[in-house]
Amino acid sequence: MQYTHTYSDKSKMAGAPPGTAKMIIKEIAIASVLGFICAGAWKLTYHNDLTKRTKSFYNMLDKGEISVVVSED
Repeated sequence: MQYTHTYSDKSKMAGAPPGTAKMIIKEIAIASVLGFICAGAWKLTYHNDLTKRTKSFYNMLDKGEISVVVSED
């Protein structure tokens, strides 16, 4: 007599359910894309602010409203 194992209840089987690997890869891809979008928006905002402050500084320097003094330490 040969003994065979048959599982009628799949909840007793070990391992992840089928298709889980695809869901994990999809989740990682979505998180990466959203991360790049947020980082790009942050970098663009910072770059625009830095450019505006630099232009403002040089415009004030050219008009003579401010001056640059080198300290002798």
